[in-house]
Amino acid sequence: MRAAERLRVAADARSRAEVEEAVAIVELARACEWPEDAAFDVVGTRPVRIGADGTALFDEFLPLEVAAIKGISVASATWLIRDLVNLSARHPQLWFQVRRGRLPVYRACQLAAEAARYELSRDQAHALDAALAPKVATLPWPRVLRLARGLIAQIASDQIAELGERARAARYVSRDPAEDTCDG
Repeated sequence: MRAAERLRVAADARSRAEVEEAVAIVELARACEWPEDAAFDVVGTRPVRIGADGTALFDEFLPLEVAAIKGISVASATWLIRDLVNLSARHPQLWFQVRRGRLPVYRACQLAAEAARYELSRDQAHALDAALAPKVATLPWPRVLRLARGLIAQIASDQIAELGERARAARYVSRDPAEDTCDG
């Protein structure tokens, strides 16, 4: 087998492994789901919301388990779980394309993170998914990202305006009154 063919086989195997890993993480998360109305003991394990609107509550130790299995930090595991849970629950058509190997996992997670960043509701995320999924395989990636942002601006214009207002309000300079005192 020529080197180029071996490289192609290795790249295909890695892509399939990434999909299998993503599916396994989503299945592990589903196995750790808590009902929305679950009662919990303060001393025992607790439910946490890792994903955005429309995702389930999960056992608080799920990120620890994923981090230990993958050999990554708990923060990295939490972000990975968040993106995959958001993708599977809020973007079913993109998730379908990932599972079929038509869309790389990291690209789909980028889109799910973009939707979560703008605090889209589950229904808004589904609308984004329906509009975006048919175009993902046919456009260059930078255009997909611009299209996603444009669709988000159409779908959630009020939320984007509110996020902008919050960002503007958070930009300010202040002086600490303690700096004006002199011991002296």
